[in-house]
Amino acid sequence: MRVLVADDDAISRRVATKILSDLGCEVTAVDGGLPALEALTLDPPDVLVTDWVMPDLGGEDLIRMARAQGFSGPIWFACPREGEENREAGLAAGADAPVHKPFDRDELARLLADLAKGG
Repeated sequence: MRVLVADDDAISRRVATKILSDLGCEVTAVDGGLPALEALTLDPPDVLVTDWVMPDLGGEDLIRMARAQGFSGPIWFACPREGEENREAGLAAGADAPVHKPFDRDELARLLADLAKGG
């Protein structure tokens, strides 16, 4: 499974890339929303994982723009565990599921397993 990770924080990008790679994914990581939008256009992944707060293009806008451009794959957006308002906004923007930060191997494995089952 090909996954695009968009996060302006280098450590978060590395953690997500390591976890997803260890779970068998081919990962491309970019440092913001604008590079993610370009990558979605040039070589669409199977899954997009995006941070919520990024200086160039935030997660909510990235999600909306990705959907407007026709990206139909799952979109998972990173949010803090206590960020209920972000959770609702992300789902309303067209995302499929929140992913909590710091990234957690078990949570990402569960989301990937759900995808493999067709969910």
